[in-house]
Amino acid sequence: MRRYLVGVTGRGQIGAYSNKWFNSVDERGLSCHVREDWPDWNHSHSNHTKEDAKQAAGRFQDREDRRHRMDPQKQLNKEAYVNPAMGTANINALLREKKIDYQELKEQFKKELKQEYPEASEERLQAVAQRLLGEKLLADEKACRFPANHESFKPNLMVTTQDRRYKMYYHPGTWSHMEAEKRNCWSCCANFTEESLGCEFKVVNPDAWCVLGFERQPGMAAAARH
Repeated sequence: MRRYLVGVTGRGQIGAYSNKWFNSVDERGLSCHVREDWPDWNHSHSNHTKEDAKQAAGRFQDREDRRHRMDPQKQLNKEAYVNPAMGTANINALLREKKIDYQELKEQFKKELKQEYPEASEERLQAVAQRLLGEKLLADEKACRFPANHESFKPNLMVTTQDRRYKMYYHPGTWSHMEAEKRNCWSCCANFTEESLGCEFKVVNPDAWCVLGFERQPGMAAAARH
């Protein structure tokens, strides 16, 4: 009775119906509290049923299989693998060799820069000489890979991206005599020159597709629209 009253009224986990602490909701739900012979159902907050335990075991097994399958030790090529410390040491060694091999060229760059910028500091001369040396090495490598300067792997976009559209001006009106002006003019803009450029224009694209004349018989397309 105490369990039923606590579940219905929501009062009294401490002392309203008894003098001891009582949890009104457990993992099985209130239906089992009212009468023990009532059938129970799986609540959404329950996590200790047999189905939940079976599902949790299955999920754990799937994660374990994935962990074993993606073990980096099985996919690692130990012969070709270079650890980060060794890779950094190799890069530093290459930079050191390049500095030693091209020290004379770098000094020549510094001498020319000193004559051009006499007030520059040693740090600035050193940095600019290093940048010029790097650019020269890149240019030499490019010249070795691509000996023909006029050849390029880039497509020629001048053929496909050129725009040959132009404006064609015209008069939508007629060239006739106007009584108010006592002379001939265009009825659309009242221009008194018959050979004038025009007051309106339309864009003409000579590269546009022309689909006229593709019907089997003349007038078939127009007849189909009607």
